[in-house]
Amino acid sequence: MVLPYVILAAVLAVVLAVLSAWALGNRPRVPACAKSGLSAREVEQLFERIELFMERATPFRDPSFGCAYMAQSLGASESDVTEAIKRIAGKTVSDYIRGWRVREADRLLKDPANREVSPEVLALEAGFYSRSEYYAAFEAEFGVTPGERRRQVA
Repeated sequence: MVLPYVILAAVLAVVLAVLSAWALGNRPRVPACAKSGLSAREVEQLFERIELFMERATPFRDPSFGCAYMAQSLGASESDVTEAIKRIAGKTVSDYIRGWRVREADRLLKDPANREVSPEVLALEAGFYSRSEYYAAFEAEFGVTPGERRRQVA
């Protein structure tokens, strides 16, 4: 029952952010999406909603989370979500979600409360479904293994 309130809060925050950006005249210029039919402004607004949803609801922590769930949660089509992420972030939806997971795993790894928790357990908490995917994503993002990263920040 909390999810509708989270979505409402996210939508209101997006509206406020868009209005603020518009009033300040510092909106990024994004070409319209040919595939989804969204205007440049609609792409920007949808991406802002995606970012808020990911930040506040942390749906990426569920290993089964993907484009379909994201689109349904935001009341958008999968093609619109895909286009917004591709145009603004320059990534596929999978890479975008993986980025959120790897940053969450890194945050958990740095938390002193998790010092005794193995990196693999933290990876599961961050939404990774396999050790190999976690290690590959972590090394691609940070250039070191999770264990090395933990030692760097200790």
